[in-house]
Amino acid sequence: MNTEKAAKNPMPGNSKLGIIAQVIAAATSRSEDTSGIMAEYDVDEHPLCIATEEGHLYESKKCYLKKALMNTTDVECQNFDEFIQSDCVAEKSAYVIDAMALLHKVRPAGRCSFGDYAQILLNNITYNMRRHKCIRGEVLFDDYTRDISVKSMQRDKRAKGKPSIRVRIESATIVPAAWTDFLCDRENKNAVTSYLLKEWLKTIQEVLRTDEIMVLSLNGAATMVSQAGVAAMPHHTNNHEEADTLMIFHVANLLNTYNRFVVSFDDTDILALLAHFYNKWRLENVEVWMASKGDYLPIHRLSRSLGTKSDGLLALHAITGCDTVSYIYGLGKATALKIYMENEFTCLEDLGSGQVGEVAAYSDLFYHFYGQGGYEGTMAQLRYKLMAENAASGCNLPPTEPVLSNHIKRAHLQVNTWHQADVGIMDVLSPQDHGWMLKDGLLHPDFNVKRVGSVKLCKCLTGCKTVRCPCKKAELNCSDSCRCKECVNVPYEE
Repeated sequence: MNTEKAAKNPMPGNSKLGIIAQVIAAATSRSEDTSGIMAEYDVDEHPLCIATEEGHLYESKKCYLKKALMNTTDVECQNFDEFIQSDCVAEKSAYVIDAMALLHKVRPAGRCSFGDYAQILLNNITYNMRRHKCIRGEVLFDDYTRDISVKSMQRDKRAKGKPSIRVRIESATIVPAAWTDFLCDRENKNAVTSYLLKEWLKTIQEVLRTDEIMVLSLNGAATMVSQAGVAAMPHHTNNHEEADTLMIFHVANLLNTYNRFVVSFDDTDILALLAHFYNKWRLENVEVWMASKGDYLPIHRLSRSLGTKSDGLLALHAITGCDTVSYIYGLGKATALKIYMENEFTCLEDLGSGQVGEVAAYSDLFYHFYGQGGYEGTMAQLRYKLMAENAASGCNLPPTEPVLSNHIKRAHLQVNTWHQADVGIMDVLSPQDHGWMLKDGLLHPDFNVKRVGSVKLCKCLTGCKTVRCPCKKAELNCSDSCRCKECVNVPYEE
């Protein structure tokens, strides 16, 4: 396990070894399987291998995956001049942009009205479309209208503690100075994106050239604009919540007529999605470039270099940490990718398809994650082995099987969504069936933790004759670790 850790993830505390000793003693005196007890129960309230002490998912530094993929494939980013002289003579090029990312990047300056800001953004889009020699622009927005979803939960979490700013969004209204805080609120995002779409549709025809097309996609509907007019695109109807997957859907619909795509998305999820689908689509004479902060990554070269390893890339990315799945404590993206490239794990190719696999199917993968490749026991036995040999703290131990099961379910939910990115109407799975629970109208990760405190140890003074004794109530014999007196709740001996 390497030490590539995400920021803001506090170092979990050490395991409560005294409690562990009590549980082992209790299990032994009750003739129970000690390794089974320790594999099933956690000492801490939350599983510190995938969660903070407060019960939050660890946040992965996803950017390490990009660097690791480039090192693995020997593919390098290019600057603008190198990109513009790329090795494919493009007949038709399309510029695909994450509109919300643009709003964060191009911030309104001074006392700027919403009307002026809308024009600034439109000018930026058309300028970059032409700069990259593209004749078509695909401007894609996230969907902020859903109240209960894993993604909306993540967005609300980021906004927690931010000041609530409300203004009437009209052309003459001055944009709030605290722009970043304003955009943290989902209602504000939805209002701003709806306003921009309406304003742009009024003026886009005036700025487009004869051969140029602009497509705007928001909340499941797309509109095409050219000098010839404005038209709805019913074949682009969709239920995508994120612009990430929506980008794949829009690119998929252009593959028959365009042979170069410049994707302006600054997100590692996009990199993994593009690499996966480029290989899935079996593309040959098509260039796909990911533009980020002045660098241009040739996805077509990276995906070809990965070959069939692209098939399990999304699953590897999810199960080792993305926005909706915790990273595994101490396991970096570079280490995980190296393990994946050097071994065959069919479980990653299956993740996200069909039913969620059993924990046992992922055992070999997690054995490698914990430096135990080739281990022949069960996950439960490995957890007990590492605890006994190294006195490892909870954060460095493999998850218990119930915890791992729900971790895999959360990864399955995310990968299932990603795998459907090239279709309009996704068959969306229920979060509550895949490692999430609904509480007070909000989704929270269900860690499925069983604490050692639930292994009963009593201190009765009246002989443990009734169900007032916690051991008897749990239908367990009292153990040597119990502090009861004159106990009759013991195994019968002939």
